Amino acid sequence: MSEEKVSSETISKYHEAIRTNYQRNLPYGIAQGILFFSGMGFYHYSTIFTNYIYDLSNSDQIVGIMLAAMSFGFTFSQIFGSAIVEHLREKKPALLLSGFLFRLSWFFIGAAAVMFPPQIALPVSIGIFFVGQIFNGIYIMIFFDVMSKVIPQEKRGPYFGLRNSISLFAQSGCSFLAGTIVNRFSYAGGDSYIAPLGYALCFFMAFAAHMFDLWMLKKLKEEPSPVTGERVSVWNKIRGIPHFLRKDQNFALYCILRSFLHAGFMIAPFVIGYARQQIEFTGTTLGTFTSVNLLAWSFGMFTWGKISTRTGFKRIMEISTLLLSAAYFLSPWLTSFQLFFVFFIATGFIAGGQMLSFDNLQMEFGRPDNRPTYIAVSTFISGIAGAGAPVFAGFLADRFNYVTLFYVFGSVMLLAAALMIIKVNDPRKVDTYW
Repeated sequence: MSEEKVSSETISKYHEAIRTNYQRNLPYGIAQGILFFSGMGFYHYSTIFTNYIYDLSNSDQIVGIMLAAMSFGFTFSQIFGSAIVEHLREKKPALLLSGFLFRLSWFFIGAAAVMFPPQIALPVSIGIFFVGQIFNGIYIMIFFDVMSKVIPQEKRGPYFGLRNSISLFAQSGCSFLAGTIVNRFSYAGGDSYIAPLGYALCFFMAFAAHMFDLWMLKKLKEEPSPVTGERVSVWNKIRGIPHFLRKDQNFALYCILRSFLHAGFMIAPFVIGYARQQIEFTGTTLGTFTSVNLLAWSFGMFTWGKISTRTGFKRIMEISTLLLSAAYFLSPWLTSFQLFFVFFIATGFIAGGQMLSFDNLQMEFGRPDNRPTYIAVSTFISGIAGAGAPVFAGFLADRFNYVTLFYVFGSVMLLAAALMIIKVNDPRKVDTYW
């Protein structure tokens, strides 16, 4: 990793160039977000795709294995990604390539759904999903590094709050449409799964939306880094992680705690399983819950984005995690459609703040020549700690019940948030980051 010293004048000019480019990048960035989130709405991980895997397998443990595969592929690939781009001044070409390969996976999952019988479509879909998440991990790591050179730091909260709130509104509509399509073509209006066509149509539509968002991403102007990292092998990158963490113990503690703060996202798909157990459930119910959850998430993103300019993203991460853990402790009282409806609204609003802080806080550690490593290592550490979480959650749901699952993970999130407040320094107050 480069230890090159950079003058304050060079740093100032670099940030000023980002501010100048921002006016041009703003409309393309908003359009890309709307299209990307719309695509995600057609396979929304916590509901649509999870329900597809459950319909093929009828097993919470298989769903847990699928989520573990997602976490493993997504997180471990980021170390590889940081090794291949950190020495580059401009990373957008690598961003576009990895982004295309991730998007292509949804076309192949849709094809597998209609080409193969369920017993074959299940492992094939999970396998393609796993490979897609490898490319998604590389893509996301590069994406946030590029965004740190596209969006000025003082604009990131309002920008991502606005971008993601509008985008989540679009995603909500697409998720409701997806639920309607699944209900019409995979449930035939009833409550029993009969065919994969509805799911396949959703995955094909996701691929189409994603290709348009990739075109918008190509339009963004990336400011070249004034300093670059050293080119190293993937093995040396992995081998150097312990030394990297010892040099920045504040970041190391953040990485460990982040994985437990993230537990709410890892168990969110099991809320759908709990709802299936507690109330009458159809494809329309699936679409409704997904839609209201994303609408609330959208409003939450916008609101938390406004607050972030005063509090910083670390404080938002802590507050939203405390609130989300409290919501999971209320799970025993979810006994009707109306109560689940309110639950999905509340957790969507809270998750909007948590996700906004996760995405933006990782851009505040490090500097241009080592930021890809900071982003990759934080995800890598979280992935090691979190890869087993969905499998463990599936075990708790099958062996005990969903309420036990929510209580265990809610307690973990509560403790992690308390330690984050006490032990971790806000990166905005660390002088070596810029």
